Amino acid sequence: MGYVYIAELNGRYKIGKTADIRARSQNIRTEFPGVKMLHSIATVRHDIVEGMLHQIFQEYCCGGEWFTMPIACLEHLMSITYIGSLDDLRCLGLTSEAIASWHSLHKATHRSKRGPSPKPRYDCVNPLCDRQTTQPPYCTRCRIRVARHGDPSIVKPVGRKRKGDQHA
Repeated sequence: MGYVYIAELNGRYKIGKTADIRARSQNIRTEFPGVKMLHSIATVRHDIVEGMLHQIFQEYCCGGEWFTMPIACLEHLMSITYIGSLDDLRCLGLTSEAIASWHSLHKATHRSKRGPSPKPRYDCVNPLCDRQTTQPPYCTRCRIRVARHGDPSIVKPVGRKRKGDQHA
């Protein structure tokens, strides 16, 4: 269970999310002196509800989570006290298709942000070497430049310069 809250500071409204509304209402006062916590909506999926509200009111966004919305929108939000499922988002004027679409997009973007991305693989370009590495620029076995996996490049042997070698 979490909460989506609405706070006000100088005619601008912050739409945020929290798991602990009491702690957040204390913390927000230290972050933004003079802010007033206006309303909170209890919800099972506060991350999704907050994202949907940001999307709905994006035309009123004045930076980050702060909005300058009309009083009618604010009053409508303040009339909602609980959202138990994603279908309850219809109280915000959303269709089931819009809710499902946003939910699937939200899941896809959050899934892609989890964990470190895998390191790119590099192949030695020497046809006699089958070594792969994640550490460019040279193969540790045959000292030939490696290329990004699947992308051939110029073969450059590495070694010490001998006397008499000319720079190309």
